[in-house]
Amino acid sequence: MKWPKIKKPVYKNALIYVLSDGVTKALSFLILPFISFYLVPEQLGIVANFDVLQSILMLLAGQAIVNALPYFYYNRSKREVALLVSSLILIILCANIIFSGAIFCFFGFIEHYLYIGLPLQLLTIVSVATALLSSMSLILYRLENKPYSFLKLQLLQSVVQLSSLVVLVILLRMEAVGKIYSVVLSNCILCLVHGFLLYRRGYLLLQYSKKDIMELLRFGIPLLPHSLSFWIKGGMDKILLTTYCGLAANGLYSMAMSFGAIYTIFRTSFDNAYTPYLQKRISLMTPENEASEKRDFVKMSYKVGGGFVLLYFVVVAICWFAIHYLLSDKYADSFQFVPWILMSLTIYSFYSLVIQFPYTAKKTFGLGIITFSGSLVQLSLSYLLIRYMGMDGIKYSLVCGSLVIMLGVWWYSNKVYPLPWFSFVRKNA
Repeated sequence: MKWPKIKKPVYKNALIYVLSDGVTKALSFLILPFISFYLVPEQLGIVANFDVLQSILMLLAGQAIVNALPYFYYNRSKREVALLVSSLILIILCANIIFSGAIFCFFGFIEHYLYIGLPLQLLTIVSVATALLSSMSLILYRLENKPYSFLKLQLLQSVVQLSSLVVLVILLRMEAVGKIYSVVLSNCILCLVHGFLLYRRGYLLLQYSKKDIMELLRFGIPLLPHSLSFWIKGGMDKILLTTYCGLAANGLYSMAMSFGAIYTIFRTSFDNAYTPYLQKRISLMTPENEASEKRDFVKMSYKVGGGFVLLYFVVVAICWFAIHYLLSDKYADSFQFVPWILMSLTIYSFYSLVIQFPYTAKKTFGLGIITFSGSLVQLSLSYLLIRYMGMDGIKYSLVCGSLVIMLGVWWYSNKVYPLPWFSFVRKNA
């Protein structure tokens, strides 16, 4: 299979996903300068802590299993996929019921560290359940190779969220609570839309499969350490910043992370196209073309990695201009975090290119050990550096942690699914 012929589908779809994420994120960035005048850094710190709780519940409630759909999709019939999806919904609902009870038991402990009360803690459950169902539907559109439908739904969610954000934060002046409500409200509305679309597309059945549930859990549970490692990287850093530097420091860091989303647009968009493309291509691989296919995987990885390095410098310049000329002056200090955040994301882009191969090999347990251990290294660095260096400490720990995880995952990926990373140029490698 010639390279010019095989590269077109993934790049064409990636451009559509870039457009999808680009337009939705652009709408968010257009409103961000206005929001900066209505939310002081302390209020944005509260919103960030809500996201911290929401993100860990998202992971525990089944995000890793939802993201596993591409690895079960191509070898099943439409009805078998529908049964898999219905079983997955049951897992998500049961998990969120359990976590609702856990919040009632530990809400005081959570409030002490995150500064959010019981009502907002319970709203995270609603937000998580609805967001996971919507995510499942969007993944299915990707697997069905329907990027335009994906684009329309992403735009709809952005319009709903931004409209509610304007009303609750700017018009009603509800500050942090208004921003949190806008996220939960948009998730609920889009969940209803996606639920209806799943039903129309034949993916909702009033039955479940014990076999599918066990298969999903066997795949997803070993990934929990891997998934939690990223919450440790992002969530615990914000808790440590709040504890040792205050809500304002957390707010500045969170604003910088928001601008890091400019970079993430391109990486996520490429992943949206690359994952189903790669899995489909691997499923069609034969012993005769295996060597050439693996060389092409490596070539693509090097090319895309180089592109992400160039993107780093472009995005740093964009963020500098936006923070100094578009935001309120009270967020000017947030730029100090931006180059380090973007450097970490660039390193993570290399990681995202190799992470698919352990998934393909169904070797997820070792992956979890590596990423979890790397995150513990970063957490230890964050604790020491933030405690003794203040806000500067998080810059160094962020990059060091990403580098440790990326190198560990690359080594493990090549161990369970060898690729000619250093010899692909030689035809007979």
